[in-house]
Amino acid sequence: MEQKNSSLVRYYVGNLRLDTVAQTQALERLYQQLWLFNNCFQLALRLSSKQTLPATDDHSERIRRRYTALTPWQRVCDAHVLDPQQRHRLQLRVDITNPRTLQQQILDQLEALFQLPGKTAEDPEDVFETLSDS
Repeated sequence: MEQKNSSLVRYYVGNLRLDTVAQTQALERLYQQLWLFNNCFQLALRLSSKQTLPATDDHSERIRRRYTALTPWQRVCDAHVLDPQQRHRLQLRVDITNPRTLQQQILDQLEALFQLPGKTAEDPEDVFETLSDS
């Protein structure tokens, strides 16, 4: 699901320029909740089978596609690529998380992020210096 991270950020934040230290830290807190919500609670469709149907009198040849809807977390569990201790630790985190509460926290953090003031010309900040310390 890493390929969707950029589109997810654009979906939630848009193309807003966030360049102060406070905005960057708020965005990092938002990322911590977005990955959990999107990888553990949002279903993703994946093509499971494709069948070509023969042509009929009123239709040409058609393709019937079947999809399965699983979360990325379920797909990782089904693939058995995690060691048992790591899987158990992540499963506990998923089990104790309420998706509705998590979604509301994401919306609250977005609102707080958009309320933060932007960078001004007379008050320069070095965001890269702040990020390298974390």
